[in-house]
Amino acid sequence: MAKALPEKQLLKRTSDVMGDELASGPPPTYRTHVLALTASEGYVLDPLLETLGSDERPLFTIVDVDALAPGGDPTAKATALAEKLAADKAAGIEAKIAAAEAAAAAAAEAKEKAEARAAAIAAGEEVEPEPEPEPEPPAEEAEGEEGVEVFKDTPPAPERSADAYMILKNFPLTAEDSAAMGAAGVTLDTVLNLEMDSFGLGYSQGTPPAEPAEGEEPPVPEPLPPSALIEAIGGCVGAEGEGLEECVVLTVGAGLSAERWANLPAIVQAVADTA
Repeated sequence: MAKALPEKQLLKRTSDVMGDELASGPPPTYRTHVLALTASEGYVLDPLLETLGSDERPLFTIVDVDALAPGGDPTAKATALAEKLAADKAAGIEAKIAAAEAAAAAAAEAKEKAEARAAAIAAGEEVEPEPEPEPEPPAEEAEGEEGVEVFKDTPPAPERSADAYMILKNFPLTAEDSAAMGAAGVTLDTVLNLEMDSFGLGYSQGTPPAEPAEGEEPPVPEPLPPSALIEAIGGCVGAEGEGLEECVVLTVGAGLSAERWANLPAIVQAVADTA
């Protein structure tokens, strides 16, 4: 498992790459925004999580905490999650330093070439014209249902910017789980609560409401009870020592029509816009 570099070593590497002035502050940081997805009983989250966690969506990482620490011990799961976050942070900082090294090397090479070119021109030497920048390739059209914009990752707004977005699977499920997270130093930043009525749930399951017979009143959608996770941790959000001190619960899909819950790309887009 990757280990974080000592702060002095990070400062030295940053100084080597960026210069003493820029490296006089703290070393590069890496922040992971930790989320959980929840929905009313009957809604299957797996297709949504699989889509969000695909290689085409690099902003999101799906972490099955059961796979990190099999078994039912919340403390073991929270500890394994804390270790993964620490390892991801170490790797992320290393990647930032490596990117800075590559940028510094490229800038030095470009400066050297420019100085050599200027010297040649000053000496009256014939130099080749600088090559034209290559045109950007045309954007590929996203495939998807007609009239539906297929989700593509874009950088989030600065006020909610993070280096990575980790969506937890199978954890936390109970207040005991969230307390174990707090004890391990892991904070759940956001709970995304998929909110739908009985019609939306039916469409998501491939069973839209039946058409009323002639002369009958059309069926009326019914509200659904809160998800098991919201029931379990709702009273702990904002409480010290529960791993939920800074957690916010955000509603996803409240404005979607019932039919849209059958459209996975639309749900993916709604989750990405809210996260």
